[in-house]
Amino acid sequence: MPEGYTRLASFMGTHPESAILRRFGFLNAMNLLHLQAELTCLENDLRSAAKADSESGHEARILYDKDWQSLYNSLTAEDGNPTQCNLMMKVREKLNEYSMFLVFWYRGTVCRIVLACCCYSPSA
Repeated sequence: MPEGYTRLASFMGTHPESAILRRFGFLNAMNLLHLQAELTCLENDLRSAAKADSESGHEARILYDKDWQSLYNSLTAEDGNPTQCNLMMKVREKLNEYSMFLVFWYRGTVCRIVLACCCYSPSA
């Protein structure tokens, strides 16, 4: 068997309890902060689009913020404005990414705290 990553990965695969892997805490935290900033920008854009649609005087666009079907119909309507709907889909995608990552981050943090508490022995 080749040496290096191949051999180490093979060993870790058959003995997962022996694996010692970095969490890349700094990079993960940086990623979370950037996702948060992206979501904040998308939120501001979505609020602006919703306001513009509600103040447009256009019969269908006024409903976009109140009726999801009208909002999604804007994607195919000739006289509609799909901006708000497109932004909502971007928000949904980015929010899913952020939420999943946040759960993993939280689980990792909780696991470290639990392990630290379980392994702590005041008498040692």
